[in-house]
Amino acid sequence: MNNKQLAAWENGSRLWLDREINYDICTGANGNRLHPISRSHVKRIALAYAKRTRAQGFQRISKSFLLAVESNALAFIKDRVNRHPSRGKTLQ
Repeated sequence: MNNKQLAAWENGSRLWLDREINYDICTGANGNRLHPISRSHVKRIALAYAKRTRAQGFQRISKSFLLAVESNALAFIKDRVNRHPSRGKTLQ
């Protein structure tokens, strides 16, 4: 943890630190961004669900919608890893 991160943590800015951690764990060894979701699958699922349940037919998915789904998926993954006991080699 560098000085900037430490100062942010001490000032109670956990949101900033979470953003930094999320960036670090979602960056591959080659520097490319790793997405915890398949964006094309999320689009197809959301549009298919909207078609079945909504009177208005949606045709597009916004970037903010995808970012919200990605953020929720990342939070779910981190929660599951943190709750898993420290034994064995497989996350279950």
